[in-house]
Amino acid sequence: MKKTNFLFTTILTSIFITSCGGGGGGGGESAPPAPPTTPNPTTSISADPTSVYIGNSTTLTWSSTDSTSCTASGDWEGSKSSSGNEDVQITKEGLSTFTITCSNSSGSSSSSAEVTGENLYAYADWNSHSLVINNIQSRHQPYDTKINIEEAWYKTLSLPESDFTTTVDTYTFEELQSGGIGYGSHLALSDRTYVFHSNWEGFNEPENGRAAALIYDNERNLTEFVYKKIPGGTHQYPLLNLDGTYQVLFPGVDEGEIKDGKPGDATSWVFNPSDNTFTEVPINVGCHGSNKFDYEQDGDEDVICQSWGGEFDGKPIIFKNNGLLNFEAVEVESNGVPGHFSASAFYDNDFLNIIYTDAHGVGPIYNVVEFTNVIARYLPNDLTKIVDVAELPKAFFEKDVYKDIPTYSGWENSVGLSHDVRSHPIDYDNDGDMDIVIGSLIWASGHEYGFSVMQFLTNKDGIYVDETEQRLFNWSLFSPGTHSMHFYDFNGDGYTDIYAEDAGCNYYAAAGEPSIPDDYLCNGRLAVNDGTGHFIVVIETNQLNQLDYIRENFPRWAPFPGFSPLLGMTSDKELFWSKIMHDYDEPSVSGGDVVYNGKVDVVTVKLNKMLSTGPNGIDPALRGEPGFNEFYYLLNNESAMDSVKAGEYPNGLEHYIAVGKELGYLSNAGSSNAQAETIEVSIEANSNGSGNVYVIDGVQKKSLTLNIGTTYTFNHSSAHPLRFSSVDDGTHGGGNEYMNEVTKSSGVTTIKITEDTPTTLYYYCDVHSGMGAEITIE
Repeated sequence: MKKTNFLFTTILTSIFITSCGGGGGGGGESAPPAPPTTPNPTTSISADPTSVYIGNSTTLTWSSTDSTSCTASGDWEGSKSSSGNEDVQITKEGLSTFTITCSNSSGSSSSSAEVTGENLYAYADWNSHSLVINNIQSRHQPYDTKINIEEAWYKTLSLPESDFTTTVDTYTFEELQSGGIGYGSHLALSDRTYVFHSNWEGFNEPENGRAAALIYDNERNLTEFVYKKIPGGTHQYPLLNLDGTYQVLFPGVDEGEIKDGKPGDATSWVFNPSDNTFTEVPINVGCHGSNKFDYEQDGDEDVICQSWGGEFDGKPIIFKNNGLLNFEAVEVESNGVPGHFSASAFYDNDFLNIIYTDAHGVGPIYNVVEFTNVIARYLPNDLTKIVDVAELPKAFFEKDVYKDIPTYSGWENSVGLSHDVRSHPIDYDNDGDMDIVIGSLIWASGHEYGFSVMQFLTNKDGIYVDETEQRLFNWSLFSPGTHSMHFYDFNGDGYTDIYAEDAGCNYYAAAGEPSIPDDYLCNGRLAVNDGTGHFIVVIETNQLNQLDYIRENFPRWAPFPGFSPLLGMTSDKELFWSKIMHDYDEPSVSGGDVVYNGKVDVVTVKLNKMLSTGPNGIDPALRGEPGFNEFYYLLNNESAMDSVKAGEYPNGLEHYIAVGKELGYLSNAGSSNAQAETIEVSIEANSNGSGNVYVIDGVQKKSLTLNIGTTYTFNHSSAHPLRFSSVDDGTHGGGNEYMNEVTKSSGVTTIKITEDTPTTLYYYCDVHSGMGAEITIE
C-alpha cells in the first residue's frame, strides 16, 4: 500500500504544478501551446516481376505517408507522385536499382527495389564458323561451296552450342556389328518417343545388319534399347493405320552381299510399338531410295521403294499396308524409266505420279535428257504402263559448273555425277500444288568432293523450276549426303521444316590443308521454313557433335569420332538427337585389328529449349511478340536486314519492336496485316478524248491509293496488259516498267506493296498509250 500511495501523491503533485502554470507571483495570461511536430515521411516500393529479359518492362509500385514531394533516382529519374505505379523498361544486364525518396519539412525517407535484367539472346560463334566455312571453300576451289551463307543470317538464326546438353548411356549386346550404313526416323507417342535405326554392314559383311528402337521417356531420358539382328536395311517408316495404331516398316536391303555376286536384297521387318517387338515381313527387296504415301487413299499409310537386286530388280514396289503386321508387295512397271536410286509418289489430277531419280536410258523412248530426274504418270488402277513422262530440271550436280569433277568409276553411263538419292513431294510454298525436294550428292571418283544439297523444284503452273539458290540459306555443300530427309513442323509455327542427315562423314578432309575440324565432317542439319517455302539451316552437326565434351567426360580407348545424329522429337515438340556408337578394345598386338568389345554407347544430345521462331530459336513471346518469325521478317523487309547488317539492331525482332511494327512491316507469313486485294479492270472508250482507257470501280483512269503490306491483284484484258512505272504512261512516256515485287501472267498482274515501293507509281497499258493513271503509296 505504501508504494501505491506514494505513486498517487506524485501524480497529484505533477498535475497541480502544471495547472498552476509555475511559481512566482502575479497571475498573467498563459503562453500559446507549441505547434505539433510534422512526422518524418515513410516510403515503400516494390517491383513485379523482379527478373525480366532486357528490353521488357517491370511494374514499379510505390507509396508514402506524410510526404510533400517524391523523386526517383538510381535507374529511373524525375519527380513522382506520393504514390503510384509505373512500367519501366529494363535496359541492362544484371541488377537495376529503383529508388524513391519522399520529403517533407521534417526530413526525407528512401526505399529501393532491385530488378535483375537477363540477356535473352545467345548467339552462335560466327567468327569461328566463318573461318571453317571459308577454309572449306578454299579447300574445294574452284567451286563455290556456300549457298546464302552470311553473317547476319547465321548470327540471328543459328543456335549456339550452349543450347545443347549431352549424355551417354552404355549397353552390352552379345551380337555386335560395327555400325554400317543406315539412317534414322522417330515416332512420338503421348508417353514416349522412339528413335529408330537400321543398317547393313559396310561392303564386307553380308547378313550382318541391325534394327534398333531407342525408347525415350517424356523427359528425353533413354529407358530401353531394343535390338534386332537383321540381314540389312537403311530406312524405317512409322506408318499410321486407319484404326489409329502405328507400325514401323523396315524395308530390306543388304549391299554387304554384293561383293559375293549376290543381288543385295534382304527380307523386311516391322516393329510393333504396342509390345516393342520385331516381326519379319516376307518381302525380299534391295530397297534404296523410298518414301511413304497412302497408295489406296484408305487411311493406311504405305511405302514405295526403288528396288535393285532380287525379285524386283530395277523396279519400284509398293509395300501395301493391309493392317497391323500385314504387307503385300505391289510391283510397278517402269516401262523403260529405270530410276536408279529413289522413288516417291503422290496423287495429282487423278494420276499417280512416281518420281524417278538418276533415270538412265529414258531418252530414246520419252525424249528425256540423260542423267536426269523424271515424273512418270500412271493410272492408279493400272501400274503396268506409264501414261507419260515429265522431265524435271537438270540434276543439281549435273550442271556445267561441276563437269570437271570425275564421275565415280563405272557410273559414267548410268548414274552420272549427281547421285540423287532421295525425293519428296511437298507443297512447300503453300500455293496448292505439289513441289519437289530432291536430296543430291556427288559420289566422285576418289571421294575428294563430299558435296550434297537439297534441290528445291518449285511447281510453276505445272512447270518445275530449280529455285535452290533462292530458297535455301545457311547451306554449305560440304556434307556427305542427304540420303534421309524428315519433314515435320519442328518449331511449332504450322509450317513444314526439314531435317537432312546421312550415315557417312567426309573423313578425307580431316587430313590436308587447310584442315577441317572433325565436328564439321559429318551431316545432320535442321532447316526451318519461313512459311513461304524458304528454308534456313539453324542447327547442324558442329553444334551437335560436342566432341571435346564427350571425349573428356566419357573417355574410351578409341575416342568418339564425328557422327551424324538421328533426330527425335517428343509429342510436345522437344528435340533431341541420338547416335549409336561402338566401343573398341585395344589390339592385342601393336598394329593388330581392333576388336568390338560388345558394348554400345548411345549418345543423346538435347536441345535445352523449345525451338521457336524468334532469333536463335527463342520464343518471341518472351519479348511480347508471339508469332514473330525472324527468318520471314528479315527475308521480306530489306531495310530491317540492312539495319541488322549495319549493327543498328542485334536482330530482326528488336528492329520490329523499335521500328517495324509501327511502320506495318509483316512479322510472319500469316500476319494479320498481310492483306490481299483484287482489283477488276475493264476497258471503255475514253469519254474525254480518243482511244480506250482503263476503268476501275466505274471510274475512267481512276487514281489509286495502295497500302504498304498489301498485295494487289489486277484482273485485266489480256489484250491490254496492265503494267507499272515510276513515269506517267510508262514506256509511252519515256519511262521503264517497274518490276519489283510484280508478277505477270496472261490477264493478271500482281504487285506487292512494301516499304521499298516508290511513293508514286503509274499504271499503264503495255500496248496502248494514255490508258492509266497515278498510284499513291501509303
